[in-house]
Amino acid sequence: MSSNVLRRRRSAVSQSASIGLRFGWIVVVIWCEIGEFFWSASACRWSSLEKRLQRSSNLPSRSTRVLIIADPQVINFESSSARQRPFRSLIDRFIIDTFLKKSWSIAQRFKPDAVFFLGDMMHSGRAATLEGEYWSYASRFKQIFKPTMNVPVYYIPGNHDVGLGPSRAFSTRARERYKQAFGEINHTVDIGNHTFVLLDAPGIIEEDYRRYADQIRFGDAGDSEGGSIDFVVKLSENKTNFPRILLTHVPLHRRERVDCGPLREKGHIVNGAGLGYQKLLGRETSEFLMERIAPTLIFSGDDHDICEYSHPNGVREVTVKAFTMALEVSQPGFQILSLVPSDPAEPSLPTHADMACNLPDQLGIYNHIYLPLALLTVLFLLFVNIRRSIRMRAYPKSINLQTSNFSAPPTPSMSRVSSSAGIAGGALKSPRLPTSSSGLQPPGAIRRPSRSVPPSPLGSPKQLSSELDDAEIGGYPSEPNRLSYDFPDSYHNSEEYLPGLVSTGSSGGGGSGQNVGLGIFGAPLPSPSARPGIPRRPTRMDSRKLASAASASEDGVLSSWREVARDFSRSFGLGRRFWNSIGGEEGLVARWTGECFGVFWPSFAVYLVVNFYYFL
Repeated sequence: MSSNVLRRRRSAVSQSASIGLRFGWIVVVIWCEIGEFFWSASACRWSSLEKRLQRSSNLPSRSTRVLIIADPQVINFESSSARQRPFRSLIDRFIIDTFLKKSWSIAQRFKPDAVFFLGDMMHSGRAATLEGEYWSYASRFKQIFKPTMNVPVYYIPGNHDVGLGPSRAFSTRARERYKQAFGEINHTVDIGNHTFVLLDAPGIIEEDYRRYADQIRFGDAGDSEGGSIDFVVKLSENKTNFPRILLTHVPLHRRERVDCGPLREKGHIVNGAGLGYQKLLGRETSEFLMERIAPTLIFSGDDHDICEYSHPNGVREVTVKAFTMALEVSQPGFQILSLVPSDPAEPSLPTHADMACNLPDQLGIYNHIYLPLALLTVLFLLFVNIRRSIRMRAYPKSINLQTSNFSAPPTPSMSRVSSSAGIAGGALKSPRLPTSSSGLQPPGAIRRPSRSVPPSPLGSPKQLSSELDDAEIGGYPSEPNRLSYDFPDSYHNSEEYLPGLVSTGSSGGGGSGQNVGLGIFGAPLPSPSARPGIPRRPTRMDSRKLASAASASEDGVLSSWREVARDFSRSFGLGRRFWNSIGGEEGLVARWTGECFGVFWPSFAVYLVVNFYYFL
């Protein structure tokens, strides 16, 4: 199996993993941006409320359905503080407004008969802004919470809408602007045989401060005409047969650290006051409202978290969760309320039932789903690419792993490597000189080695410089002119390795034998020294030895610098290969970055499409 096949297989596996991750991320985004909203509100059903209100007599089978929303607090991103952080303001507006629109879309699927907002519709409605800026702000709220059907919508003011107490940061026209944008402040609405009392809680708190300063009791003539207390006094004079439901932005007074029920996320409602806010209505004010209005049920907001509390007279108050994700609660929410007429046959039975509905934890989705999954995906892709790089470096691109046959002739360096193995195995053959069919060539017909001669087992043939010089002057060389192979010195004149070229003559007595060369078929060749009349040239062995000695001394001086240069070149080559493997076009970082982009961009596109559908 070649390395290219391995690369293709690794690439196929990597592509399969990338496709799986893309599909998984798309599913996660669709679920978190759409499915989670339906799932969170799926526990809220009108049928479960209507079962509590079943009657034995023939009353309408369908109850009157009311949707109650508290503290949406649409943020003003056109303020001066928002302009100082334009990019962050743009991101915050996109995320928060999109969440509000999706939540409002889910709430409208309950198909209510009426909708009530318990104040703080706009986070900075009380701020001292220009007229055009305020109306653009209010128009943006109406655009987000635009009802899809002809459903009546009612509002009560909150401290963020009209302010609470004197302050330079608050507009003196905040209350007037609110009336023009959202309607009356203190009024009543009859729905489903019930009377909803919509109270201006910030106004009654301000009157309470003035009353304490002037030492005036509730209901005295000193109360401001047309104020919240005057409204309650007149309301108490009007007798009605419908049960009353009080809607107030600020909760009524209660004991410290009273239990708020199992649905509350954390803490208790703590009494306190400050610039522009008050946590609870005063004790006397709360008693006054209970006595004059006589509500059977109370809904309040401002605390941002749910709190179910029963007052000493048995009246139940529900503080509704905030509708926005921009506050400190993890899961925003809203309340649904079912109303049925009272049964004359059973007047003691309840005429209303309510239920808390939760919305998704949007910040939790980003922090506990998107962020960890993105980190795991990035680390997984990094691990896959590192593992693939390590494996692929073990298989060079140009080597076939099944066969090692080379069609091209080996280079001299490769011949030396293979010949060394041949020597070690004892498979060395005696080299033969090329000869002509006519027999021996005359000494003068010395031929230079042809490049077409096949290489010997020990190396490629090369002509020694001394032989070339002998041939150029036309004389006979000091040794038989032949192709000189790059044998080790111990092999040049050895019978063991050159039996066909060298023989030892017989020696008599002292044994002054003479080596003669053998030609083809073993015919003896006369030694040049035995030919009369031809002077023998002195050998150049001594000069070569001197040159070798000089070269050795020079190498001794430069060897350290050569080693340093060689090590530097080797290190530079390794560093360059490492950099190419990490940062090149085919490197680890490039592959890793490309795969991360390929995995995330489809899901990000789905995220933008889903949210822009609600945002635009």
